[in-house]
Amino acid sequence: MEVTKVARLSAEQRLMAAAVELATEGPLAAVTVSKVCRRAEVSRDSFYRFASSPAEMIARHLYEDHDVAQVVPRHGEDPGVRGLVPAMQLLVEHVQRNYAIYRNARAPHFPPVIQESLLRRFRQVLAGHVQEFPEKLPPVARSPAAIDAFVDYVAFATLGAVESLVGSGSILDTQFSVGILRAAIAPSWLAYD
Repeated sequence: MEVTKVARLSAEQRLMAAAVELATEGPLAAVTVSKVCRRAEVSRDSFYRFASSPAEMIARHLYEDHDVAQVVPRHGEDPGVRGLVPAMQLLVEHVQRNYAIYRNARAPHFPPVIQESLLRRFRQVLAGHVQEFPEKLPPVARSPAAIDAFVDYVAFATLGAVESLVGSGSILDTQFSVGILRAAIAPSWLAYD
């Protein structure tokens, strides 16, 4: 039983590595299950045990690479250590590390599965920020429904900015990109500016 588990992990790792390699080499839309399986030397049946599409596998890789645990605010901590500005820096660094994938996925927008992996992380950071600094929300955004709408608004705006920065190649300029993302959020909501 232990050998089977190790073999499954090995096949999954090979498939993930192959999908990531292919996504860095050309358009994400051209990355097929057949190409991933050939590169990984794994059967199609094995592929479908781990993902329904190469884009789903790439989205999982991107989600795992974009770890925001270190910047999600925790009650009582110095907000200069955690929060939105450090989260913006981590986001830009994540996109830079995976620039070829994001560039190749954009046509003219990221596919929904890639968008959702980014939005899940954005929401995680924003929800943590709201929880830590509820007084910084605009007065209209105080009910749970309004908070959800506000968090989604900021998350989707961030996604749009990232897509634009990837499209222009400006995401490779860290200071410029963080500055753009920071300027798009009301200074009062950053909580410590």
